[in-house]
Amino acid sequence: MLGYKKIFSKYLGEKNTGQYFITKPPPTFVSVKTKRKKMSKITTVLLLLSIFLLSSCARIYSSHEAKSRASRHQIIAIAPPKVSIAARKKVDAEALKEQEKTESINFQKEMYGWLLKRKMQKRIMVEIQDVEITNTSMKSNGQQNTNMSPP
Repeated sequence: MLGYKKIFSKYLGEKNTGQYFITKPPPTFVSVKTKRKKMSKITTVLLLLSIFLLSSCARIYSSHEAKSRASRHQIIAIAPPKVSIAARKKVDAEALKEQEKTESINFQKEMYGWLLKRKMQKRIMVEIQDVEITNTSMKSNGQQNTNMSPP
């Protein structure tokens, strides 16, 4: 009993009668099983997160004739894509059409910037036509309000 008294003296208090009572709880010891459970939970979460991130990467699809056809091109023109925005209750149709047109032009310019960046990195070997030239030529050919969309 003396060894116990020395070890836990700061956790035990003495009454006048000589009996001991606990004033503070003894230190908690975390078992190895508890640590393993926590580590396995963390490992599982990290594994699921990494699988999710790897599976959500973009996939690039191309035709088996893509390289042979692309080698014949000298200039790439970026047509404005068709953008559709879901209507809300407080937005009128005319404002929605204008916003769709603006977003289409913005997306076209962003694609142009992305392709120019790849051209500067020498990853694209063809010329990229300026957006303004593309839009002007489309307008003169009667494709003024027609945004390009896949068939």
